[in-house]
Amino acid sequence: MSELNFLSRAWNKVKKDSETVRAPALLYSEHDLMLRVARDMLNEDVSRIVIDDKEEYKKIALSEFYRPPVPVKDKILQGRDPPI
Repeated sequence: MSELNFLSRAWNKVKKDSETVRAPALLYSEHDLMLRVARDMLNEDVSRIVIDDKEEYKKIALSEFYRPPVPVKDKILQGRDPPI
């Protein structure tokens, strides 16, 4: 259901933007890699997300389109090797 919500919000934004901009105009562009992975790979079966970069954490936690199926907690790993 998360993907359907994402697509619905994206489509509504494209429709709204198409009414207010003049051609030629970019109405939609694919998100960066972190958001695409989160959108495509995370689902209700995932119970925890570990993000070792503060900026990448912000991208997912604050995304206007994507809402992770699990809460993204504000825990940044510092001074450690990457979790993978």
